[in-house]
Amino acid sequence: MKKTTGLEDPAVATSLANLGHLALRTKDFANAEKLYKLSLEIREKTLGPSHPYVAESLFSLGSLYSLRRDQMALEHFDRALSVYRATGSRMGEGETLIQLGKVYKSLGKKKEGLRVSQEGRKILRELRVRSDKKTKP
Repeated sequence: MKKTTGLEDPAVATSLANLGHLALRTKDFANAEKLYKLSLEIREKTLGPSHPYVAESLFSLGSLYSLRRDQMALEHFDRALSVYRATGSRMGEGETLIQLGKVYKSLGKKKEGLRVSQEGRKILRELRVRSDKKTKP
């Protein structure tokens, strides 16, 4: 007998996040928010608060809130950044810093936004250089 997947399963959270991405692309922001929040809730419960997939959910919510110029974008990007740093995900760290910089700029904090964005771009450049060195003969 096959066991069916319940709501408290990381695979369900991934499917919900994917549906959230689709809702966001079609500008159904209310539904995207609900789906992202549910995905985050399941991931935190099943994987713990410091898992990279939790950071992905936080990043998705931050992205949604940044489109609305909502202050909550900062909270979600900050939490995602903490998880990415704790797990050693330099790519996630760099991408999140760039998004944080955009949010700071949109909230009128241009100097902070520029500083944070530059830090993120520097990390991503370093990763590209390392990647290039590995692929060259």
